[in-house]
Amino acid sequence: MAFLHNDNGVLFFFNKCGTTMLRQTMPKGYVWYEHDSVYPSAGRTSEKEYRKRTRNRPPMYILVRDPIERFISGYWHYWRHWQEDFLGTKEFVNLRYRKLITEYTFDVHMNLVKQYDGVPLVSFKKMMDHDHPFFQHCVHDIGDEYADGMEIVRLGTTSTNPFLEPLLITNKINAKNDPDNGYDYPDLEISNEHLEYIQNKFKKTKERFGY
Repeated sequence: MAFLHNDNGVLFFFNKCGTTMLRQTMPKGYVWYEHDSVYPSAGRTSEKEYRKRTRNRPPMYILVRDPIERFISGYWHYWRHWQEDFLGTKEFVNLRYRKLITEYTFDVHMNLVKQYDGVPLVSFKKMMDHDHPFFQHCVHDIGDEYADGMEIVRLGTTSTNPFLEPLLITNKINAKNDPDNGYDYPDLEISNEHLEYIQNKFKKTKERFGY
């Protein structure tokens, strides 16, 4: 999780929600800070971290994306990791799934998500390199990071606000839609059971952010 700030504002943003875009657009004069708010529901939010680190109180903004769209993007993120066996992804999945997996399907992904949802990472007997990143990309609900007084900014919109204007572009930078990535993506099949779980998980966040 991370935030950008200067004397005119602070923008909170999260994995699968504009990080690549902001890295490309951030001009001089903005301060980028990253921290590990793996469990915002337990109080380790980006907003509280920001307030600990600065006495400045400029307007606060939160960059959001349709939470279900973001969740599915998390699946494709780890689907690509599986194809490359990035940092031992296959070992990680097999260990957490407790079964030999030959294909990273959406069913496999959902089984992993449910293991992390609401469960402290410290409860896992063996921590792996993917535990925190998987939670941040695939389980974390950005609705838990919202604080009173934040202005909601949707990914894919622009602004005339002098703080936000240089950071935001209308196109979403999406690895899945990049013609140069070379992946042959399978059709996405989501069962009614999984769809109901996802919709219930993000219902409050969708309402809060107006999706």
